[in-house]
Amino acid sequence: MNKKKMNKNKNNKKSKKKEKDSDPLTSKMAIASYLIVQTLSIIRMDHVTNESVRELVVAYVGPQEPLLATVKRRKLAWFGHVTRHDSLSKTILQGTVEGKRRRGRQKKAWCDNIKEWTGMAMYELVSSASDRDAWRQKTASSALRSPATTPQVEGLRRRRRRRRNEIMGNSQKFDV
Repeated sequence: MNKKKMNKNKNNKKSKKKEKDSDPLTSKMAIASYLIVQTLSIIRMDHVTNESVRELVVAYVGPQEPLLATVKRRKLAWFGHVTRHDSLSKTILQGTVEGKRRRGRQKKAWCDNIKEWTGMAMYELVSSASDRDAWRQKTASSALRSPATTPQVEGLRRRRRRRRNEIMGNSQKFDV
């Protein structure tokens, strides 16, 4: 093998590695947290937790909306916008794709998040999104609700507790 081919192979491997590691949201969050820590003059040897850094930021800047709440709010607003209009986006969002499904557990669909956050079925979502003012209120209330307070998550936690108690041999039953 000549040197040119070897250099091309090395360059291809490096570029593939860069593509795998580059997640824009993760890198932006990492840069933001790095800048915050640098601004507050915190070094690693201080062993400061992320929570205490967030508290310091709130003390200096003031309270801010959590990232997940922002994502929820924008996603719900876009869902309402798309369902109020007849467009290709609406067809894609609410339509089904022909063909066979894959084996195993299905991946979470985009609309599954909307259903989970609002606690409504798809037909209820489409009808309620047609009223813009009501949908804005629903979006605001659903975005602020913690994911841990949804009924599905509470049921899952209860089942896990029961299973753990059965395994550990505890006869105590916890009602939550």
